Amino acid sequence: RNPEGLGGGLGVDDPIGPVNGFEEALAGVSLKFRDITTWKPAYQRNNKSKEQKNLRCFPNCSFEFGHQDGFCGQSLLVDFSFIPGRVNPRDIVSAAEFAVDGSKPKALGSIISLDCINKHGPTNMKEPRFTYIEGLRQIRNNQEESFASAPADQTEQMRFEFNRNLKGWHYGFLGSKKTRNLYHVFRAYVLEKTQVLDDGTELYKVLGSCTSPPWQMYCRRRKNNQVAIMRLEEETRKHLHDRIIADRERQQQKKTARAAASAAAAAAAAGSPVSASPAVASQSAVPGD
Repeated sequence: RNPEGLGGGLGVDDPIGPVNGFEEALAGVSLKFRDITTWKPAYQRNNKSKEQKNLRCFPNCSFEFGHQDGFCGQSLLVDFSFIPGRVNPRDIVSAAEFAVDGSKPKALGSIISLDCINKHGPTNMKEPRFTYIEGLRQIRNNQEESFASAPADQTEQMRFEFNRNLKGWHYGFLGSKKTRNLYHVFRAYVLEKTQVLDDGTELYKVLGSCTSPPWQMYCRRRKNNQVAIMRLEEETRKHLHDRIIADRERQQQKKTARAAASAAAAAAAAGSPVSASPAVASQSAVPGD
């Protein structure tokens, strides 16, 4: 989240660099894209059909296989850190979605079904192009046993992989001239199964999410318009810089709110209540904590 990392040589075919995501999680857990993950500021999207719209070279170009079988891109890996005593590792799953930048992720602690992920309105609830992306868990030898025998306060880690089979990265967003300048993100979640309803529906608690840096899309007709592509590059650089600053301010507000709450709790325990200043009191209701 270092704005200096945006400078110098950021082109439409260059990775965004060290800014690899924005994370939110409940206390005691964390979720993030692997540190080696790189993103581009813009992606070409091919309209294979009404039901299949693939992003090219997402999240970046393939290093080993090139454009084999009409595909170039990579899988995405996320690391989930947790304390086994606080969650049940056997009930942990991961799912992801593409979304418009600025859309709210599923609320931390909320109870949802997986089908709610990648649904952004009633008009696309049942359309096949709006389905969540499953994260496949990478399991080490004897990993389950290590979770079971781990000390109650020891942090463990799981890794999930999206698009392991390197198929097309489908994004069913319906674009138009009015939406061509929107920014988009890839957002991954980690969830814990909490309940199975009588009809078989499984419900999950949202433990954390991580969201990619924002990027723009362009169609095949615009790929040779270098002026337009350069404009996308500059717009994305500025937009990402603003996102970093806003995220930094939000994190500082949350930190201040937590410090104020801890001070109030300590004062109450000592028998000497302390009233918070209006500024601190307003920050104590920071969302996403």
